[in-house]
Amino acid sequence: MEETKGNILVIDDELGIREGCQRALEPQGFTVETAATIQEGLRKIREGDFDLVLLDVMMPDGRGIDLLA
Repeated sequence: MEETKGNILVIDDELGIREGCQRALEPQGFTVETAATIQEGLRKIREGDFDLVLLDVMMPDGRGIDLLA
């Protein structure tokens, strides 16, 4: 069984961006989870263990940059 290279969370309100990141990263050996809202992303961050978060800055439910704190 091959180990993953890392766990990535993609937080973006655009489905195409989330799916595109997943299509590009999973074949490279990364595990990818996605979130469509800041609240969903925050919940996943609290519950999961991610090596990298790809974050949209402007989203309908707030500013992604606020998650950096």
